[in-house]
Amino acid sequence: MVIELLEYYRKIWEPKFKNGGFKNYRTTIDYVKLFLAFKYKTTKDTYLSRINMEFITELEHYIRNHLMKRNDRCVGNGLGKHIRRFKTIIKWAN
Repeated sequence: MVIELLEYYRKIWEPKFKNGGFKNYRTTIDYVKLFLAFKYKTTKDTYLSRINMEFITELEHYIRNHLMKRNDRCVGNGLGKHIRRFKTIIKWAN
């Protein structure tokens, strides 16, 4: 399950980074959790096997249109980095 993977990744990697070094990963993990709750309203999670290009595109659309902070739109390089960090976490699971 995706949320289990995100929490395990956080548990393993967060202590290895210096203060503030993991904050962008934390934000990416929060965006993915919010997206999963939005997309899968009943289960709020999905299997890793369901992650494909369509899922990534919908995640990108969600991040672009749902603000984490008020008046702080995530577009361009920031959006691309969130997608890249999520792909890094998924590849780490393989």
